[in-house]
Amino acid sequence: MNLESYFEHIDQNAFEVIQLLESCSNEELQKTIPESWSILEIAEHIVLTEKIVFKLLLLPAEKTVEQTELFGNEKLQKIIVQLRARKVKAPDILLPKGNLKSSSEFAKELTEVRLIFKTALTEKKIKIDNSVHSHPYLGEMTTIDWLHFIPAHTKRHADQIKDVLIKIKEGR
Repeated sequence: MNLESYFEHIDQNAFEVIQLLESCSNEELQKTIPESWSILEIAEHIVLTEKIVFKLLLLPAEKTVEQTELFGNEKLQKIIVQLRARKVKAPDILLPKGNLKSSSEFAKELTEVRLIFKTALTEKKIKIDNSVHSHPYLGEMTTIDWLHFIPAHTKRHADQIKDVLIKIKEGR
């Protein structure tokens, strides 16, 4: 995996979701609609997830496999982003707690966690190898799979935020 390309990709991914939140009014950020989190809750879930993934990848691997990827970027994009109509209940640890109060807080949190992540990868504290850690729904994933998961998960929820905004504007 080319780290420079990966960093450009996750920076662009973060920029897009931050811009999306910054385009929302305070009312839109906090409004809840049936069967969905508020936009700020979705944003908090994104940050919580990335913090947990970071901690997970710092742990010793559960095991190793021969391949560097069990899913690959394309398959993860399909499962996580394209098939996002399939709802998955987040584990309790990833449920929003109401800690984010603004788009600027989200931007600060996401930027910080991504910087920490990039530093850990650059300093090889997270090794890009055939290590495997389990995802609660997808099962075993290699480090590279997890690295692909991060921007795909953010994209999934950015699309969810766009859907929530449409419903808010329609008055639902």
